[in-house]
Amino acid sequence: MQSISTAVFIFLTVSGAVTSMGQQASRRETDRDHRDLKGSVRSVKIVTQVLEAAKKDDFDDKWRSSESTFDKYGNVVAELRFGVDGKVVGKMIAEIDKSGNKLKETHFNDAGELKFTYFLEYDRDGNVTESKSVEADGKISGMARFEFDKQGRQVSNSSYNSDGTVSTTVQVIYDKFGERVGTTSLSPVSGVGSRFEYKRSKEDGADILETTIFNPDDTLHSRYVETTKDGDRTILGFGNKDQLAEKLTVERTERDARGNWTIEIVTKWETKDKALVLKIKKKTSRTIGYF
Repeated sequence: MQSISTAVFIFLTVSGAVTSMGQQASRRETDRDHRDLKGSVRSVKIVTQVLEAAKKDDFDDKWRSSESTFDKYGNVVAELRFGVDGKVVGKMIAEIDKSGNKLKETHFNDAGELKFTYFLEYDRDGNVTESKSVEADGKISGMARFEFDKQGRQVSNSSYNSDGTVSTTVQVIYDKFGERVGTTSLSPVSGVGSRFEYKRSKEDGADILETTIFNPDDTLHSRYVETTKDGDRTILGFGNKDQLAEKLTVERTERDARGNWTIEIVTKWETKDKALVLKIKKKTSRTIGYF
C-alpha cells in the first residue's frame, strides 16, 4: 500500500486545505487567527505532551512548550521555545509597523545567536506580497511572492530557490461565487506539477471539506475528507487507490470563558493490514492571557 505523504497530511491537519495555499499571506488573517485564537489575546503558554506512541523514538521529546506574546493587532511580537529540560532552545522577536504589519521576525538559537531573519512586504491593502528568509550569514534560504485580485483574493504565489530562480508557481482557482475550488502548481524547470480540488458540503450540522490531490499525469495521488463540528475535527486520508490510509482526530475538550480551547487531544492512526493502528496521541494545554 502506498503511503500518503506525511508532509501533506500534517499540512492539511494544521492549517486546513482552505487556507493551505498561501491564504496566510493576507493581512486578513493574523497570527492570532492562524493559532485559532479569538478576542484580545495578550499571551499564550503552550505545553504539548506525548501520551501514547507506537515507537519508543516518539517519546524522546515527551513534551515541548512555548510562550508567545501578542500585540493588539494579533501579531506574535515575541516567543520563547523550551526543551524537555525547561531550558530555552529558541527565541523570536518581531518588528511591527504603525499600521500593525509585521515587517520581520528575528530568530535566535539556544545560545542566543542569530539563526535567521524572516522579512515581509505588503501592498496598499495590507496583503503580504513577499516573504523572505535570510540566514545568519546573509544567504537567502527561502523566498515567496504573492499576487491578489481586486477583491483581495490571492490568485497566485511563487516560491524561489536561493539563487533567485522560480522553483514552483501556484495558481488559485475560484468559482463564480468567489469560493476557492482548486489550485494548480508547476515547476518551471522540470515542467512537473500537481493539482488540488476542494469540495465543501454540510451534513448533520458538520462542515465537510474534501480535498483531492492529483499527480502530474492527472491520476489520483491522495484524497482527504475533513469533518468539523463544534470545533472538533476528523480527517480521513485515502491513498492512490482510494483506500483508507490514515486517520486523525482533533478534540478540543476544554475551553475558557471566552470560547478559546485550552485542552486539545490529537490522535493519529495509520493503516496496517487493512486495520487502523495507533501511531501517536498528544495532549496540548494552552494558558491564555488577555488585554
